[in-house]
Amino acid sequence: MTDLIGMELRDRTEMELLVPRLLIMAGEQTERAGDQAIFAKFDLNVSRFSLLMSLYRAPRPLSMTEVKDFMVRSPSNLTQMVDHLEKRKLVRRIAREGDRRVNILELTPEGRQLLGKVREDFERTMRDFFEGKSSDQLKAMIQTLTDIVQGMFKLQGLEPPQLREA
Repeated sequence: MTDLIGMELRDRTEMELLVPRLLIMAGEQTERAGDQAIFAKFDLNVSRFSLLMSLYRAPRPLSMTEVKDFMVRSPSNLTQMVDHLEKRKLVRRIAREGDRRVNILELTPEGRQLLGKVREDFERTMRDFFEGKSSDQLKAMIQTLTDIVQGMFKLQGLEPPQLREA
């Protein structure tokens, strides 16, 4: 087996250290490709899409704090993202009854409509991307990545997020 730079992988320690490097590279390239090939045409990026999906999946409108906890990504610029999406009328802030300091976020009908188009394009792109992979290969990838994600959450003393919609 060879890696991206053509070196033989014989030493277990070398392989164990290569896995996180490849995961970081895969994550960075996946985000960059998603931003360019899918989300840019909708004036979104991975973070904005993640925010919209978090609101879509939530069982009820969420406070800003809950959004941070609910998102797969933890953006440091959540307020700026919400400002941008609110100007586009994709989300709306509602002052919480009884405590106007707390804003509740909800997806607008325009946000749901755009999200439907983005998800359709995203799903088509992913089907095309994985077209040459068998179901067994996809299952193996999913199991390996799930094991890694669960292990990384465990290292941090955290519960892994629910990645599949119920």
